[in-house]
Amino acid sequence: VTIRDPLAGEWHVEMAPQCPIKVAVITDVRLEVALDQDSYVADQAVQIAARLVADGASSPVPLPLEELIVIAELIPPNASEGRASPAAATPPLGQWHNTIYTPIPQPGEYRGRVIANAPTFGREKSFVFRVLPPQESRPPEDRSSVSPSPI
Repeated sequence: VTIRDPLAGEWHVEMAPQCPIKVAVITDVRLEVALDQDSYVADQAVQIAARLVADGASSPVPLPLEELIVIAELIPPNASEGRASPAAATPPLGQWHNTIYTPIPQPGEYRGRVIANAPTFGREKSFVFRVLPPQESRPPEDRSSVSPSPI
């Protein structure tokens, strides 16, 4: 059975006792992830935003939002695991949830992922971003021999 436009609310499935119970509800819900910048400089904080968006649903998507857990994880260069940050509260469908990581000191290419999980729902989105070395301080250019440009 496929239900293209599921109704909001609690669902009950009744089956004969001898039949195995396997039910899957497929929704057009996607996880969107956005970084506040394309790249960062070492010792700069990183902000990750995530939200669940329903495509083409004429009614609210029946997700177990009260049981939904959203986790963002940053994985440093040459590491297999990262630092996870769970959301304090799950935002309503369509609203952005922001996670801010304290300044990242090590330059390199970082991997990350955001996971939205509930007992009957799961989405994961991976991404990559670069942390650049801090800019070296240089003495100011000697511009004494340069003519000023007219305004």
